[in-house]
Amino acid sequence: MIRHILACVFVATMAAFAQEGPPPPPTGRPRQPPASVETSVSGIAPAGLRDGGAMSMFEYGGSAGYRFSTPVGSLRFGAGWHRARFVADDPNVPMWDALEGDYERWSANLLFLRPGRWTWTALVDLETSHRSGGDPAEGLSAFGFAGAQNRISEKLTLGAGLLALFSLDRDPLILPIPLLEYRWNPEWALALERGLTLRHRPGGGPHSFFVALTPERHRYRLPDDDAEAPGGVFAHYRIDGRAGWEGPVARGVRLRGFAGAALAQEFVLKDSERRTLRSSRTDPAFAAGIEAVFAF
Repeated sequence: MIRHILACVFVATMAAFAQEGPPPPPTGRPRQPPASVETSVSGIAPAGLRDGGAMSMFEYGGSAGYRFSTPVGSLRFGAGWHRARFVADDPNVPMWDALEGDYERWSANLLFLRPGRWTWTALVDLETSHRSGGDPAEGLSAFGFAGAQNRISEKLTLGAGLLALFSLDRDPLILPIPLLEYRWNPEWALALERGLTLRHRPGGGPHSFFVALTPERHRYRLPDDDAEAPGGVFAHYRIDGRAGWEGPVARGVRLRGFAGAALAQEFVLKDSERRTLRSSRTDPAFAAGIEAVFAF
């Protein structure tokens, strides 16, 4: 069930992953520099598995991007790398203990943005996700998104897009998705931004506080000589409830920190034929993270 819920939330917010931080307040802000580098660290405390034992996760990584203007809009090239470490604590199912270890994600993406009363967005992302030491070529997946949104009024922006998702363990998925942002005033806004996010900007300034329901979904290709599922897929789905702060701390430096809970998690192991060998949900567990963006 969590996979179906997470899929709905995920496709409804995928366009937000193309954004570089929160949208600007109505008063505007200085133009952002074209180049940026981001680094992040996050983790989830040990969460009890429903079939016994516990699982925790620690992740770190970084990305870089460069944006330049064209006669019809802006283009941004980006690339990133992240490593996640899963730790099993006395699981009753030996399979989860065997999956303990490091998993990597490499990505490259291209974003097109044409702002205006109608804002047009197109995003293509190519990613490889695999267990450390495996063949990156065997863990390829991709998604594409195209959409448009219209500023209906000073408070409301609505739109729609089409998402195409090509993943490791299921057939291609093509879905329409909604786009939404509602501003009560310069200080308060509700948007599909890294999930469903309620944001407060004191005085309409550059600093903001937020609460969010944030989906995460990652699938990792296992090596052909894996002991549990040769050539299979290890998937991690979760929905976080987060509260945090974001804002500039120095010229060209922006921080974002959050704390909350992984409200729902599910671990799934599939074989090379996409058949589910084992799945387990977890109890809620503490989650936190911090991100730093350097623009120049």
